[in-house]
Amino acid sequence: MDSTLQNIIADKSRIELILDFLPYPFIISERQGNVQKNIYANKKFINEIGYSLDEVPDIDAWFEKAYPEPLYRGVIASGWNDLVQDALQKGEADAMMRVIIRTKHNGDRWYEVKSSVRNSLQMVAFVNITEVMLKERELQRLNENKNQTLSILAHDVRGPLTNLNTMTRMMLEGNFEPNEFLYRLSSIHEKSSQVLEFIETTLLWTRANFNAMSINIKEVDFDQTLLRILQVYSNIYQAKSITIKKNIETPVLKTDPEVLTILLRNLISNAIKFSYDNSEIVIRVTTEKDGYYVRVKDHGVGMSAETMDRLQRDHHTTTIGTREEKGLGLGLKLCRELLKKIGGELYLQSKPGAGTEVSFVLRPSQDA
Repeated sequence: MDSTLQNIIADKSRIELILDFLPYPFIISERQGNVQKNIYANKKFINEIGYSLDEVPDIDAWFEKAYPEPLYRGVIASGWNDLVQDALQKGEADAMMRVIIRTKHNGDRWYEVKSSVRNSLQMVAFVNITEVMLKERELQRLNENKNQTLSILAHDVRGPLTNLNTMTRMMLEGNFEPNEFLYRLSSIHEKSSQVLEFIETTLLWTRANFNAMSINIKEVDFDQTLLRILQVYSNIYQAKSITIKKNIETPVLKTDPEVLTILLRNLISNAIKFSYDNSEIVIRVTTEKDGYYVRVKDHGVGMSAETMDRLQRDHHTTTIGTREEKGLGLGLKLCRELLKKIGGELYLQSKPGAGTEVSFVLRPSQDA
């Protein structure tokens, strides 16, 4: 250490006056043999980040406290070393890196870590950028949601609308016999219902992800909610001769009525699409230790392990029903997003050819 810096460090009151005046956390370390010893931390560091020099006596101890996850710690240590070495090769003394630091009392916080090396001393400042990073991530999420919404509308809605346009044009030209006309009219009704469902699901998903949906927890009559949904889909499941069986042990649930309606509608719609003709769909509601469980089980085509994996990872997957019904693939992702808002979870069980059971749990203690 050069004599000037040695005199400054020795004069404790002077260094405290200088560093405590700074508006951000600051720590100084010194190379002592093979160890980088922390020799001073200002009040802002101790108050905001929380660790004393006794808890982080050297750089290794600091890294273990600040980055407790071994994998992340390794990434940061490697990246930081590369930055410092690159700066030294360029004849520079400063390095900067954005990291997530585990503070002692306030959990994880984003910091811009700025280091300056002078001889054997390393001076590191920590600038809290948590609000900036959260805003950046929120903007990124909103942009991704916007792009996915546009992609869905372009891909999954444009196709059915094009088919509808073609069919209505042919009908206007009078190219169908009376019986075929009725068949085509029925097909148009079915496809237009699909388009409406696509649009409504997309809009709901967009609302959920753009934080435009408010949550209102109250007692909900499950049986009445289910009845209204089944009336909407009655023509579709009756056309496939599907029997709906209900086993409702808990008729009243404490949850958000709109969220429950969206969840049931998506699960029942999917169950109908992928059920074989003359099969059955079973809807069960039970109360268990950790909450209300709602299960919708079909006896249809089921799903492969690959498809299950994609859905578990929330990948957008468009699939075809037993009568060529087109599935949006966004429904289950929407359900997961909504369940997060009310402390619930979604579960999938399925095997090819053996049907699928989709269930979700609502936890009253978290909903209150």
